[in-house]
Amino acid sequence: MTKNQRNRPRITVVLGLVLLGAALVAVVAVTQPATVTAIVHLTSNKVIDAWLVPNSHPLVNSWLYNRAVEIIQNDPDIDAALGFKPSTDQIRLMDGENKATKCTGARLCAGATFFVDSGTVWVLVDLHDEKIEKIWWADKSHDVVSPQDNPIAEHVPQDCNTTLHLTRDGWNLDYRTTLADALEVTSVTFDVGGTPQPVATRLKLAEWHAHYPGDWGYRDFVGCCDPSAMSCGGGFPINPYGNTQIRTMYDHRNNPVGFEVVQDFRMSQWGLRSNYRYEQHFEFYMDGRWRVKAGTYGKGCGSTGQLDKPTYRPVMMMDVAVNGDNNDTFALWNGTQWVDQATEARWLQSGPYTPEGYRYRITDQSGVGYYVEPGQGQFDDYGTGDNAYMYLTQHRASESDGDLPLLPGGSCCNSNYQQGPHTYSNGEAASNQNITLWYVPASAPSLCYESQFDLDNDLDINIVDVLIDASHWGCALGDACYQP
Repeated sequence: MTKNQRNRPRITVVLGLVLLGAALVAVVAVTQPATVTAIVHLTSNKVIDAWLVPNSHPLVNSWLYNRAVEIIQNDPDIDAALGFKPSTDQIRLMDGENKATKCTGARLCAGATFFVDSGTVWVLVDLHDEKIEKIWWADKSHDVVSPQDNPIAEHVPQDCNTTLHLTRDGWNLDYRTTLADALEVTSVTFDVGGTPQPVATRLKLAEWHAHYPGDWGYRDFVGCCDPSAMSCGGGFPINPYGNTQIRTMYDHRNNPVGFEVVQDFRMSQWGLRSNYRYEQHFEFYMDGRWRVKAGTYGKGCGSTGQLDKPTYRPVMMMDVAVNGDNNDTFALWNGTQWVDQATEARWLQSGPYTPEGYRYRITDQSGVGYYVEPGQGQFDDYGTGDNAYMYLTQHRASESDGDLPLLPGGSCCNSNYQQGPHTYSNGEAASNQNITLWYVPASAPSLCYESQFDLDNDLDINIVDVLIDASHWGCALGDACYQP
């Protein structure tokens, strides 16, 4: 055991204040990929609850971040590959993975990307063994501007993690930009006959997976935490860019149809390679429909060729509450009828769809509910289809409430169902229950000419979304209602 390993802090405060007077604490097992998570009451110094999550790791705290920087700066192979010793400002770490190494999602690893004259250099640090796990090279775009040439510090927002209330167009909801789970909307209701009806308890986006060809990539989380402070316990956040926007939505005839809650997230040097920008939308329509949408604008770390573009997968969480949290049932359309699902399960998006484009349905014992329409490129917003996994789980506070650490069992670089929420779907009862849905689309970006946003006119746009149709609550302009 090295001196650094002996002095390594064993506890990482993953998130700051998640409950009144309580903190969520993660203890990482250095000798195995596992995390012990505990809720600690700060006044009494007592553990309220604790659970073991195998094959997972918490966010990297500031001590480990600085340790990874130190390992990179003192490795002679990296100096030889780059031709210089990188400064601290030139090292921008992310949660990195590579399927050909030990760093496959369960271990604490950090990745960095460097652009030099001879190409792109990728570096992966294993923080369990405290060593460089892998160095590899790739071609560099001919017109790339290196972020190392003029590094810009990440902007840490000063006014964030504040809950705001919104009442509009029959909707009532709270929203905030969280520490680690992007933009979150909670306590959503819609007025029916002047009475607020529960719609959803919590909607958010837990993390992004950027999967590059060759089975390597990054797992990103977006939020407003300061990784050098105790507000989120570390990690590699992509911070919000500006305040949350409330925008009016219009149809093709320029008539208002509702509003959307929008938050932009950007790295400080977005527009250059390996600098990401994500955007999140929650759309609420006057007729009771609502829609969860996310988009990425790149740029990835590949060259301008389409073959080395990443596939992006946002992990969206929907804690639905049809007429309240309890007694909800999820159904699948089989081509002729709706089939209720008795237990937790998952599905890869495919037909059959109803004539309206619905694939799933959520109903309460009272008979009210929603139809769910996955994205197939029909929403006229650059989306080309989601190819999404839908996970049905019984609600557990430890799995979806509060600001979440990196999801257990997940990876940036799995192309199958193993995206994180699969660990929560294990055959428990899901009929007539308090249920949570996880929606994980997968889509490669399209190339668009948008010079006003992009330094070399190569803007990676990827939009994924799911529309929730609550038409049973009443129809605008006399449209037909679909009563489940």
